[in-house]
Amino acid sequence: MITVRRLATCLLVIVGSAVGEVMAPPIWPQIQGLFPRGGQPGTEVAMKIKGRNLQGAKGLLFKNRKLSGRVLSATPYEVKTLVTIAGDAEPGRHDVRLIAGHGTAIGYFDVGTCAERLEKEPNNDVSHAEVLAFPALVNGLLTAGDYDYYRFEARAGQVLTFDLYSVSLNHILTDLFPVIRRQSTPLRQFIAGRNSTP
Repeated sequence: MITVRRLATCLLVIVGSAVGEVMAPPIWPQIQGLFPRGGQPGTEVAMKIKGRNLQGAKGLLFKNRKLSGRVLSATPYEVKTLVTIAGDAEPGRHDVRLIAGHGTAIGYFDVGTCAERLEKEPNNDVSHAEVLAFPALVNGLLTAGDYDYYRFEARAGQVLTFDLYSVSLNHILTDLFPVIRRQSTPLRQFIAGRNSTP
């Protein structure tokens, strides 16, 4: 009887040790946004990837061989990368995969024909409005309560197209409402758009 009890106790200890060593599977990387989201052929772009569980990221893999990238640094919530775009890269949207030891995540990167630049701060009021010359592609970040002002010239009868694209990072931004007004006249809304992406 004593031998049986000792054997049962030993088995219980062994099973308990085995269960204690079982580890939960790692949570795969999740991309919530890229900034800037694109670039022009023949350029290098310093791009930040925002998300969760990004620690240990070690590479970027593009489906199109005309684009390549490397990871400069990685934390759980941000990866700094450098993207190289060949001069003959085809304009359009390209899939990119972030590679980490605990999994991968997919995003996309746009190659455009217009020269891209980052917004110049401060541009939060009319007196500090950033001057634009068309065509222009400006990448910027909006935080809660933030406004961005831009100044440009337009002639009577001229048609201008504004393509606004927003991506929500941690639910900070979901909508863009552009307002255009004439200089030296009371505020008057000419164009209002809604463009949101979760």
